Parts: sequence; structure tokens; C-alpha cells
Amino acid sequence: MIEQFILTVDGTPYSIEIKGNQVIVNGYALTSSLEADAIQINGMTRTVELAGSQAVVDGIAYSFGVEWPTDHPETSPSKRVKPAEEVAGQGVVKAIMPGKIVRIVVKEGDKVKEGQVVAILEAMKMENELSAPVAGQVKQVLVNPGATVEQNQPIVVVGS
Repeated sequence: MIEQFILTVDGTPYSIEIKGNQVIVNGYALTSSLEADAIQINGMTRTVELAGSQAVVDGIAYSFGVEWPTDHPETSPSKRVKPAEEVAGQGVVKAIMPGKIVRIVVKEGDKVKEGQVVAILEAMKMENELSAPVAGQVKQVLVNPGATVEQNQPIVVVGS
């Protein structure tokens, strides 16, 4: 069975699909396992506590909300989930290899041209420029400078 929903964390929506122990976030596949008070995602363990509309992850509180697709029993017809491919298809800049984000060159709301550099990834002692795949407006910056990222991890979302 596949679960699909929109998870909004601190005002940022994420399209989520769960297929067994695989979680797909905005088109990016993660492998996960759950324990009593922790979740392991791609080998990294995080402690998680839920309290009402807040999740405390490794001691940091995040507000969240969930929207289910129309065929889910808890949902109203007004809530419709976009498939992960639709969200990811906006123009997601992904890490080309595992590494560390040195700089984010843009901020949310900036206008960018196709091919414009939006972030710098350091990997194997080299700096790699990550460019916008489409022209548009920066909708989301998903990581901060200094973050360690995996190959194909979304970094920036550009949309129209």
C-alpha cells in the first residue's frame, strides 16, 4: 500500500509518498526505519517526539500539518495532494555527488535564469557549481551552507 500526503513543516510543504520502508520526499527517495522514539533515514538516526502540531527532532521543535489525498478517509474533498513528480518537476537543483554545501548564492523569492549558479558544492576537494535547470523564481532553499548532502539530494527548488 502506498501512502501519499503533503507534510507542511514550518510553512514549507513537502510531497510525501511512503512505499514500505522507502519514503519519497519531493521526488527524492530515502530509506527509513522506525524505532520507539527515533527514525533512521539513509543511515542517520534522529530522535523524534510528537506533541500536537509540533515535532521535536533532535531537540529542535518544528510546527507541522498534514493534508491527505481526497481518497483518504480522514480528508475533505478540498484537500488534494500533488504527486511527488509534479512538485519535483518544478526545477529541482540536486547535489551531483555527496559533499558539503559551501555557499547558497540565491535566496527564496530571487528570480533566476536557466543555467544560473544557485549553490556551490564541495566534493573531493573541488568546488562544483550547481545551476538552475529552468528559469523562474526560487521557491525553496532546502539546505544551509555547511550542510552535508547526499548525491541527488534536493538543494533548491525553482518554479514559475
